[in-house]
Amino acid sequence: MSKIIKSPVVEFPGNVTLPNFLTMPQVLLYERSIGEVGVLLKNKESQAEIDAVVMTTICSVVEAWEIVGDFWPEGAITPDTFPGSPRLPSGLFIAWLYEEIGELYNPAIPKE
Repeated sequence: MSKIIKSPVVEFPGNVTLPNFLTMPQVLLYERSIGEVGVLLKNKESQAEIDAVVMTTICSVVEAWEIVGDFWPEGAITPDTFPGSPRLPSGLFIAWLYEEIGELYNPAIPKE
């Protein structure tokens, strides 16, 4: 069964479907992206550089995109076709998705 999440970014309205858990190849991509993002932050690279790194992980995990609007492309969503602008909403959307994937990687354990 999958998890449908609603976009909190006004410019990218709609839903995204994520799996209930990550596969080992997805975990590997996620862990590698964490390391790469750390290096980029240390080197004070641009947010666009960071977003480009995490997009491979995001696209490997998302099962379905049900996003609409003026800024959403038609066809398959890949790191190469994902909208990079408008910059602030795009960055917020990417950060939100990466955080949601982080919850799949290391979910909060409910307290009894």
